[in-house]
Amino acid sequence: MSTEMVKAFYKKAKVILLEPLGTKVRLGSVGYFNKGQWLELGSTQSMLGVQLTFRPGATESNSFDSKGGKGFKFEARAKGEPSSLVPDAVKAEARAEITFGSSGAFILNVKDQTVRSATKLQDLITAIRFAYRFRANLPQGERWERHYAVIVGVAAAASVTALSSSSRSANAIISGSAKAAAPTSPADLDASMKVSFTKESVDSLWRADVSGYAVQALVIKPSIFKRWDREDVVYLEPASGGIARVKRKSAKAGRKSSRAPSKFKRPGSYSVWAKSLKLQIATSNAEFVTPSRMRAPTSPAPGQWTPSRRGAKRR
Repeated sequence: MSTEMVKAFYKKAKVILLEPLGTKVRLGSVGYFNKGQWLELGSTQSMLGVQLTFRPGATESNSFDSKGGKGFKFEARAKGEPSSLVPDAVKAEARAEITFGSSGAFILNVKDQTVRSATKLQDLITAIRFAYRFRANLPQGERWERHYAVIVGVAAAASVTALSSSSRSANAIISGSAKAAAPTSPADLDASMKVSFTKESVDSLWRADVSGYAVQALVIKPSIFKRWDREDVVYLEPASGGIARVKRKSAKAGRKSSRAPSKFKRPGSYSVWAKSLKLQIATSNAEFVTPSRMRAPTSPAPGQWTPSRRGAKRR
């Protein structure tokens, strides 16, 4: 899929268009981007014990279109008008002919898109704080690594059409339907129309009433991890009567005191855990993933980092 199309989509809608085109992702999915693809590792429920829900109320809809690429052409043809793509006038329907002209060229149109976002972000970031600090103690599947992200916004639309070429020689033909006449401009594109390719080097997303094709992904700012690694955070274990007690108090012991009890588990309440330790965990610790940050993780690799007295080091 065209990197330029992902950038254009983000510029118009502030959401990441997923690839391969047609991929759908759910709210609360946890994973990371690798070569533009979202790799899911689990969910906030399974990994952190936090169930994300959508904010109540309607969101404002947004419609937009875009195109780009060197040599790109969009040409409207009348019924019976022949062309190099449809040389037989008898078979020539009203249509739009697209010549991409270059690898990475694209065209897209989105109608009535809404983006629903999650609640409980404070609880989420507090849970991430816990799962990151005690990642050496928690079982696999409940730890948090620096490159992980979480889906906190999901886009839905009445119609989404997107074509991206991986070849300069690719072409496409778009015809009308019972619901819509053949398009005369990119703004006319609709998922009810028929699209065919004369060259099969085009990725496509062509759907109506679709949700989860584009997302907002939240990550912790890199500088925050450095601060978290320096903080001496202790483990709280619920005592009888529901009162939290500190298992280890020594600040001087630092990370030497980070050994967990034999049955290490999440706190019953992340907010109580943070409040008891007087931790300041704000939503400003996190930021949205942008197209420029959709890079494969290089360091740390999954499961290869553990706390030490000098912070987090690789095994």
